Amino acid sequence: MKKTVQTQAFFDVGDGNVEYILYRADNIDIGQTRKLFSPEYLNDHHMLTGSAEAGRGNAHFFIADGGEFVLRHYCRGGWVARFNKDKYRWQGLESTRAYREFELLVQMKKMGLPVPEPYVARVCRFGARYSADLITARIPNTQSLAMCCSEKRGEQGLWSAVGETIRRFHDQQIYHADLNAHNILVSEGAVYLIDFDKCKIKSDSKRWKKRNIERLKRSLDKLENIGAIHFQEEDWSIFLTAYQN
Repeated sequence: MKKTVQTQAFFDVGDGNVEYILYRADNIDIGQTRKLFSPEYLNDHHMLTGSAEAGRGNAHFFIADGGEFVLRHYCRGGWVARFNKDKYRWQGLESTRAYREFELLVQMKKMGLPVPEPYVARVCRFGARYSADLITARIPNTQSLAMCCSEKRGEQGLWSAVGETIRRFHDQQIYHADLNAHNILVSEGAVYLIDFDKCKIKSDSKRWKKRNIERLKRSLDKLENIGAIHFQEEDWSIFLTAYQN
């Protein structure tokens, strides 16, 4: 992947620990920007507007410089999370979760894909381990696909739009590692994908694309089985027709 992260800053925060700030704009105020990674700071300065579950952790919504943003802290999953909530093995800055997702978001925006605008990321190194955060622009007036289908079935146009959108990503060889009904956002008929942690650009292959689609289907079936959404095979047929065209 061609690198697009243009600017980096790092700070010695004591005891040999280092904080890296990743960004693109040359006119960014680094000192002020570093404070945005603290939910407590955002709350104390009346910038925090809400929070929501996001994957394994929480997303914090806030307002800054006239824009709306989302702060997400990277958290571990599975059995590891029982004793290690948010630390990862250090293998170089460009191998960190935040750097890779930030980089991928920049690439996808250049491709014209419907994803959040990457704003700034932070990586805090503690010797052989690190933690990380990512801030992106918030896409306004959106609901997840799961929320759209929670009270009534999604309309035919919705399922067609979802199918067409995912096909756009697959045509660019974008593999979404956690393609599910919560990571698909809908806004006035437009469809977006979010949460690209562990995602990548892969070589063209019908196999991984098929598995990606099957993952989404399992997500929808699971939510339908517990009564969280209204979803039928007819909806899936509409989705597949749009994806395959």
